[in-house]
Amino acid sequence: MIALNFLIALCANQIPTEDPALTTIRSYIQATLDFKPEVLETILHTDYIEISPLGDVDNRKKTISYYQPELKLNTPVPDSFSISEEIIRHPEPKTSVVIYQITYKIVKGDQSVNFAVRATTVVKQNAQGWQIYSNHFTAIKKKSTIGSS
Repeated sequence: MIALNFLIALCANQIPTEDPALTTIRSYIQATLDFKPEVLETILHTDYIEISPLGDVDNRKKTISYYQPELKLNTPVPDSFSISEEIIRHPEPKTSVVIYQITYKIVKGDQSVNFAVRATTVVKQNAQGWQIYSNHFTAIKKKSTIGSS
């Protein structure tokens, strides 16, 4: 019985958990889709800076201003997202650099459209927990096939 309890305890400790930087990134993306500036206030570091897919450089205040709830009515908002192709590096114990792809899905009636961006995010742990220090987004063009019009 002791051996069984030991094996159960050992297996429980080996259940993989998501990197806290990736959890923070997921929370950030969901807050942008939900237009929750109060959540962004807690997730974005005071020195936050972002490069948008259009190449604009936005500070924390400007970034948060894009997600005021009243703006959601006039903005096409994805219904869901997924993160893939994650590469996570820890250049310092309390700093993560994460490169990944975000695929957004917009559903309209029985039609759906996916679009993707590549992102590089720097996440730092401090007294407030894990916070995003910077984001750099690059739109991913859909691959065309030879002979397509």
